Amino acid sequence: MKLQNLFLSAACALFLLTACEQENVETQDLTAGMTAQFNLEADKQTPMAQFDASGKGIFTGVFVAGTGIERGELFINLGNNSKYDAVAKMIGGEKINFKHVDQNNEVQKNSFFFKAANASFIVTINGESAVITDAQKDNNLFFGVASKATSGGRMPINRTGTFIDPSAPGFTGTWNLIADGSNPDPNGLGGSEGLTNVVITYGNTMYTDTSFENFDISCLGQFDFVPELYLNFVYAHGQSSNTFNGVSDWNLYWVNPYTDETCQSISSGSFSWTKAGGGVTRTGQIFVD
Repeated sequence: MKLQNLFLSAACALFLLTACEQENVETQDLTAGMTAQFNLEADKQTPMAQFDASGKGIFTGVFVAGTGIERGELFINLGNNSKYDAVAKMIGGEKINFKHVDQNNEVQKNSFFFKAANASFIVTINGESAVITDAQKDNNLFFGVASKATSGGRMPINRTGTFIDPSAPGFTGTWNLIADGSNPDPNGLGGSEGLTNVVITYGNTMYTDTSFENFDISCLGQFDFVPELYLNFVYAHGQSSNTFNGVSDWNLYWVNPYTDETCQSISSGSFSWTKAGGGVTRTGQIFVD
């Protein structure tokens, strides 16, 4: 019996030693990865695999004005390199560096306040999802939408843009497209991500749509095509979104230059908006940055 107990004790000790060694290796890998990126800003970091299924890591998205056309891409670092910070790269060249300001131990509440010299926002994490609230820049209302990036290749694609009705120049705002990486290469062409969110801002209101219609590109022999984004392409024809207290039908096929559904070059994407109940319509252009 004593001999059996000795064998059991030895086996347990070996198991504990192996487990500790494995834990040490994982900890060393985590520490090495964090150290390598410690001085990198949020937009330069690679997501750490250890945080892929958590609320920590890198989130990317858009940071856009509620009124007007100021817009940029947003990068949020939630402990990916042990730090908490963010960067907004605005169209026009402005770069906003946000620092995390701890308010009442907010890390425990999964809510983080980020502040820069002229801007701020709060991001709240629910699982792997991020919700941005209380965003402002230069004391003007802003909005933000962000998605989780992972080490396994799910890197969101964010395209900022604008819209305008040339006959009524005051009817203008931002028109932004996001592919969060949850629907990779939906049409089998390689390298694309399925469109998951359109974010439109006008009149200090943000409108979003997460449901999209398949469409045909008969001139390319493509049918039942899923709207998608590449780094330098946008395919989203025949879409309809609830916006501005009405419905906007829109087309955006941008491969520099813009083209229509017959593969003819045009000057921009397009939208046609009708107010709920009728009576007011707007038609105009969509431009991708």
